[in-house]
Amino acid sequence: MGETGVRTVDRQEFEGITCNRCGECCERFHLPGTKEQLLAWMDQGWGGNYLERSWVADLLELGPYGEPDEEERQPSLFACPKLAHEAHGTATCTIYADRPKTCRLFPYGGPVNGFPNCVWSDERIQLVEVAS
Repeated sequence: MGETGVRTVDRQEFEGITCNRCGECCERFHLPGTKEQLLAWMDQGWGGNYLERSWVADLLELGPYGEPDEEERQPSLFACPKLAHEAHGTATCTIYADRPKTCRLFPYGGPVNGFPNCVWSDERIQLVEVAS
């Protein structure tokens, strides 16, 4: 660990990190647009396969808890209705085997920003690419 408490990891170590099930990535994530825009895109076939469209439809039914900021071009903020918390607080995906591609790909190949409790948080780790 460095002076800031950020651990430096190489690609191999990064790929070996397992989720700590904090749930932050499911509790507040962005979708690209307003509820109305997303509904229109869904009508045009956006959203991948049926299960992924179903998941997005569930999100849209609940609605975002933050509307986009037009000046900063921030998308709507959503919380996944498929997330549950066990009695001791660990987050659990109730559709884990069928979760959307965006969930399966997380953390998208590098440290993530905005999720301080996440094991892949850029506040916890720094990825250093080692030349081969």
